[in-house]
Amino acid sequence: MRGVFRSSIAVLLVQATSWSGVFAALPVVKEVVSGSIFRKSNYVTVDQYTLSIAASTAIVEIDMLSMETPDNVTFSDVNLDCDSAYFDPQVYLFRKNADGSLSFVASNDDAGDDNPAYASRGRTDGSVTSQDSYLIRQLSQGTYLLAVGRYPLSQAAAAAGQSTDSIDSFSPYFCMARKASYGNYKMTVRTQSAVTSSTITKKANSHWEQHSQDVQL
Repeated sequence: MRGVFRSSIAVLLVQATSWSGVFAALPVVKEVVSGSIFRKSNYVTVDQYTLSIAASTAIVEIDMLSMETPDNVTFSDVNLDCDSAYFDPQVYLFRKNADGSLSFVASNDDAGDDNPAYASRGRTDGSVTSQDSYLIRQLSQGTYLLAVGRYPLSQAAAAAGQSTDSIDSFSPYFCMARKASYGNYKMTVRTQSAVTSSTITKKANSHWEQHSQDVQL
C-alpha cells in the first residue's frame, strides 16, 4: 500500500429493493479500504485480505474504485487522494479450507461481466467506468481470501499474492501517461448479515496501514 490503510464501518438498515429476501431487514457493515498496487521489476503486487463471515450466511459486496478516466481524454481524482496513479482492477475471492488450501469462489474484472445489472451498482462509489471491478455473492460462514490486483490477473497469481503476467504492459498508469510504477485504489466492502462485526479481519500485504472503525447501531 502507498499511503494509509483506512477502514470506516457504518451499520445501517437497507430497503428490500437493495438487498433481497430474508436479508432485507438485516444490518449492513460497510468498510472502506485504500491501497495501492505496485509494478516491480519482475512482478506486480497483489493485495490480499482475509474476510471472516461469522453469521451462518451473509451477502458480501466488493466495489472497487481506481480508474480515473472513461476515455483516456478526461480524468477525475475519483478516490480523492490528490494522486493521478490508477489501474484497471481485477478481484478474486477464495474460501480458505481447514487444511490451508484455497477454493475458488468468484472473480470479476469489469463491473457487469457476470450480470449486466451489476454494471450500474458498480458506479455507486463514484466509478467513472465499468473497468472498476464489482462483485456480490452470498457466502456461508467461514474464512475467505480476497485478492485485489490489476488486469490481467490469473487465479494462480491471485492466490500466490503476486503476478508475473505482462509486467511491462497494461496498468498501472498515470493520467495522460503510461506505465506507472504504482496505482491507487479505494475498495468498499459491504456485508449484510445478522452480525455487525468487521468482515475484514486481516489487512493487505501493504507498506503501512492504519485501521480504524466506527460502528453505529
